[in-house]
Amino acid sequence: MSRWHVPAAAVLTVLFLVCAVSDTGAQELADLTTGDFNRDGLWDVVVTRFEQDRIDVYSAAGPDTFGAPVGYPVEGPVALAVLDIEGDSDSDVAVACASPHAVRIFCNSGSGQFAQGQVVYLDYQPLTVVPSQSNAARCDLFVFDLDFQLRHVLMNDGYGLFVPVEPPVGPDPGAEPGIDYWVTCGNEPPPPNPNPDGVQECIEAAHARADRCTWAACVLRESGEIGFLRYAGAMMTCHFIHDLEATFCVKELIE
Repeated sequence: MSRWHVPAAAVLTVLFLVCAVSDTGAQELADLTTGDFNRDGLWDVVVTRFEQDRIDVYSAAGPDTFGAPVGYPVEGPVALAVLDIEGDSDSDVAVACASPHAVRIFCNSGSGQFAQGQVVYLDYQPLTVVPSQSNAARCDLFVFDLDFQLRHVLMNDGYGLFVPVEPPVGPDPGAEPGIDYWVTCGNEPPPPNPNPDGVQECIEAAHARADRCTWAACVLRESGEIGFLRYAGAMMTCHFIHDLEATFCVKELIE
């Protein structure tokens, strides 16, 4: 049976991200993403340290600086997603892991400190994990494998626990999963600042571009113009775009 593959643009984007990160000199850095973890209005950064079996959280100390990293042990981290798991408006973190194959959830206390929660074990190595919606409470997660195929939807029960569900298989990009899957899009986000000044504005522009990307995918999904699998692939592309731009925003400050 064949699974739906994501667009070539997504493949090129993630390969470009890997090359860009390697050029910073931080070869063990597999992924980097951002969130306001301590609710101070500034973008913080979380990165994977694959060779060191941990993730590092850097809290913003000003418009162009970050404090010393706080590390959290996790085996084989390769990719990250920031999302609100429990509907409490805190930015939590999901980590895709290569060894053992798993998605690990880190719950935010609300002050930017994290505690490991649920672990969802997989029978394949994940490439990445992607929130099902942008800026939404109680997100689900899409898990893609090394062939860029969607392998699981981790359905959020609304209380921070995830139930893995296999997506539909076959060539039909409009096929629906065996679940009542819905999206809510909200208002159109504002365009990004074309000339950001400084690290925080640079990250803000990256978020704005990703938000417009995910909003467009959501509107097409909500209207029925694209099916579930095409929507999931579009969300992964938007996710990679954000992470790539955010990496360039902070590459001189975080290694």
